[in-house]
Amino acid sequence: MSDIGKDIELKTEDNGEPLTILGLLDNLREKGERSVDSFAVKAQRNELYVQGKQYLDIDTRSGAIDDLPPLAGNTPQIHHNLLRNLVLTWTQRLTSARPSATAFPATSEAEDMLAAETASKLIEYVENEFQVDEMIFDIVELACSHGIGALKIFYDPVAERVRWEACSIFDFYIDPTNRTEDARWVVFRSFIDEARAKVLYKKAGIDQAPATVEYTINELEAREGVEAFEVWYKPDSTIPKGLYAKVVGGSVVDHMEYPYMFNELDKEKPEEVPYLPISMFHVNAVRGTCYGDTWMNDAVPLQRQINEIESVLTKLRRDTGGVRLVAPGDVVDAWEDDNHMIRLNDPAKAQMIRWIPPPTISALLFEDRDRLEKRLYDIAGLNEMLVGVESAKSGSSAKQIAYLAQLDSMKHAGTARSIESFLLRTWQLTLNLMQRYYTYPRLVSIVGEDGSITTMDFTGADINGIDIRLEPRAGAERMHAQKAQNIVERAQQGLENPESVPERSLTGEELTGDQSNKIEQINDQIEMIMSGQAVQPIEDMDPSLASQILSQTL
Repeated sequence: MSDIGKDIELKTEDNGEPLTILGLLDNLREKGERSVDSFAVKAQRNELYVQGKQYLDIDTRSGAIDDLPPLAGNTPQIHHNLLRNLVLTWTQRLTSARPSATAFPATSEAEDMLAAETASKLIEYVENEFQVDEMIFDIVELACSHGIGALKIFYDPVAERVRWEACSIFDFYIDPTNRTEDARWVVFRSFIDEARAKVLYKKAGIDQAPATVEYTINELEAREGVEAFEVWYKPDSTIPKGLYAKVVGGSVVDHMEYPYMFNELDKEKPEEVPYLPISMFHVNAVRGTCYGDTWMNDAVPLQRQINEIESVLTKLRRDTGGVRLVAPGDVVDAWEDDNHMIRLNDPAKAQMIRWIPPPTISALLFEDRDRLEKRLYDIAGLNEMLVGVESAKSGSSAKQIAYLAQLDSMKHAGTARSIESFLLRTWQLTLNLMQRYYTYPRLVSIVGEDGSITTMDFTGADINGIDIRLEPRAGAERMHAQKAQNIVERAQQGLENPESVPERSLTGEELTGDQSNKIEQINDQIEMIMSGQAVQPIEDMDPSLASQILSQTL
């Protein structure tokens, strides 16, 4: 059998049957689908509800998503989509601090400190290069519907750089353990165009056309492509050296021993440990699996009830504007329009000619709708006052509002901790990949939040073999730390006023407190002069500062 081909034999089982890559893939897919099916169908339903397709649900018998039966009495199907804004608010609440990571040296040795500083700068570079804030927001927003969020972290040999790719629950199968770190395998699933598949077939020496399939995403238009799988299998007793394989259109186009083996330096005897190229977090943990539950599963039935109430209110409103008259046929015929008339030709009932009063709208409908909407926000762990649904009542103190915000944060604590662990695993794997594959010097440009640009060159060896601990930090802290570092570096080059450096290196601000006060005094005097008032010169004022402000104002 050729080294690369349609299928590759890995070993012979104890029963004499050969274990092949395609056979292993089929086995892993079966296990993965069995563990993810119940979560995936809810994820798809939740995603559709957020998009506004809210008259469907999961059939309890078939387990598939199907349309709900029409409402009785020709009641219209009205959508009052509260979930879309609720998801955006929930996501912003969890990511408002812009969680990140920084590296610290394990010891006070100069080598460790230099490696930690280099790693911190690399983290800032990756954050800017990958637009991490936007990517994390999108992942958390999707996790609200799916119950989990995931990133694929890998080294791209074509682009020669480490890459991040956001993954949904539909993009992979994984060993269903409680913790992602304990999973033995993961299979990524995607669809590629036929032209790219032909290129891969040619490189693999496969002389046949790749099989195309039809697929849809989010119930959009049908698309055509070639199904592709990546198998990552850690070394174990089944496959002692582990396996990476790429299968396209039912043919193996690439395979090798498991590549992602990294040193665990926090142990007494460093040893190589396999890492899966995936990092995950869950909204709410589910025992026995790495998949998660989400409050959206409880919110969908409430959203459906709110829609039903809105539909009934709409029908009652329309009926109110369509009052009907019961009258004999000759009276009806005398009118040009009989859309709102009912014929009554029985002479004995002629005295019953009358207008039928419109239906009354019960106040219970409005009360029930308000109760369901409040419950919806309670389930999401968001206070109505803090998301703008309900205005702050008269007498609500800032302390009370801060307490409500603290309560919301407590409700999201489990998800926030899971996201924090997810980010730390992501950065650790990213640095490990850089240590392994960045073998030649690279020049990177780091753009700070204030627009400052810092360049540095490095190789993977600069952070290789150093025990680097990662700790979370917020985006605001990241910005001020970068500014303060720039001030110190400029002072060392003689580009800063030595008198202002001590204070500004601590605050990261462009001006000291004394300079800010003087600028405010100058602006006040300018306003007084413009209004025709006489002013006295300010003592101890820097003339250059005053002239600069005047030139900008006039």
